Amino acid sequence: MRKRNGEILYRIRLWADFVIVILSLFCVVPLSFFFGGAGGNGGQYANVLQLMPFSYGLGIVITYHVTGLYRHNTKGKMLDKLLILFGINGLWMLFQFSMLHVLQLTDFYTRVMIRHYFLSSSLIAFKELCIKGVKAVLYQCGYLQKRYVIVGCGHLAQQYYSDILNNKTPEIVIVGYFGAPDRQGVGCWLGEYEQLSDALPGLDVDQVILAMESDEMPLMREVIACADKEGLRLSLIPFLNDFLPPHVTMDIVGKSKLIDMRATPLDNIVKKSTKRLVDLAGALLLVIVTGPLMLATAVGVKLSSPGPVFFKQDRVGKDQKPFRMLKFRSMRVNASQDTAWSTDSDPRKTRFGSIIRKLSIDELPQLFNVIKGDMSLVGPRPEIPHYVRRFKEDIPMYLIRQQVKPGMTGLAQVNGFRGDTSIEQRVKYDIWYIENWSLELDIKILLETVFRGKFVNNEELEPANKA
Repeated sequence: MRKRNGEILYRIRLWADFVIVILSLFCVVPLSFFFGGAGGNGGQYANVLQLMPFSYGLGIVITYHVTGLYRHNTKGKMLDKLLILFGINGLWMLFQFSMLHVLQLTDFYTRVMIRHYFLSSSLIAFKELCIKGVKAVLYQCGYLQKRYVIVGCGHLAQQYYSDILNNKTPEIVIVGYFGAPDRQGVGCWLGEYEQLSDALPGLDVDQVILAMESDEMPLMREVIACADKEGLRLSLIPFLNDFLPPHVTMDIVGKSKLIDMRATPLDNIVKKSTKRLVDLAGALLLVIVTGPLMLATAVGVKLSSPGPVFFKQDRVGKDQKPFRMLKFRSMRVNASQDTAWSTDSDPRKTRFGSIIRKLSIDELPQLFNVIKGDMSLVGPRPEIPHYVRRFKEDIPMYLIRQQVKPGMTGLAQVNGFRGDTSIEQRVKYDIWYIENWSLELDIKILLETVFRGKFVNNEELEPANKA
């Protein structure tokens, strides 16, 4: 019932955002006409503005849903949520600008969209802050909370109890645990396993967390029967927990249940298509915006030293397939360009090349690799085949990076691991990104790349699985 109520609240929040977007527009448009009228084109603008509420509002709400913006309720993430909210609204505003540019309605429409962006985003943010405050008060008063009991007292039970405390989830209350007495880090002791059947009816709990070790498996059937007898929900922490990826996929063949140890969120066709659409739209928009800069850079490269404008190099992409990556040439033509890394003090760099490398302008031609489909805006950085062959022998799990398209920027890069830095740390961040991908994470990495801020919470990062 609580899960169903949560889904209802989730849908209400999305529809509330849709209504806020529409009402904000109806408030902004009259003001825009009053303070900066549309002149003789009022009828033309009116026709366009009739379509804005639904296209803009639906676009924003669908993006909120796809990014899972409202499904992350962990305490301490409100600032991240508001940054993503303003970022999504800003991207949709840019999309509207590009569409209206084609219709040559940018003058009046720009004023409308800027005012609408700030008003609607502020109202939605205010609504979220109000919801967070109301929920905090209700939790303190004991409402909306879920009471859990843990069955187990070993490593898995202690880790789960610690995770609940560290993540500060006020909606979950751990009543206690069943197992051996006097075990630190599991909470209040409620009894031995044999006492579960008699004690459970009087505990007033909503869910049983089964966290038994591998040597306790013979007792599992009896524990499950006790929970079923009381009609309680039961969640199982498998004894293989430390080896499983964050997003587990299970296949069923007859009575056999197969766990895919290397399943990733991007195996889902909807998420994969969403990422590709964002890549395509973002790359096309950036090509238009940075077109003059790329043209000027091409001229500068040509004048700085003899050789081609573009540097083309074989890199290893998704599924270990090679592709030709484009960059503006920042070095003199040399014989070791396919096997040697560049460094900050590389003598092969031209003076103009040093400038464009420092500003990352040399990376802009990779937008065409993104449009072609060889790369993504965000992902592990593509490596030279020579080093892929070398690293796969020396670094465990290195080739897991090749399960997704390489990116122009990535989680490792925004954390300082680029160029001649630790490959082990780079692989750790890349694998964490692959296993925990979300559109929200991509947006955070892009914001951190552009604004050099801290949008990704590095405390969430954990070492890659050692399976």
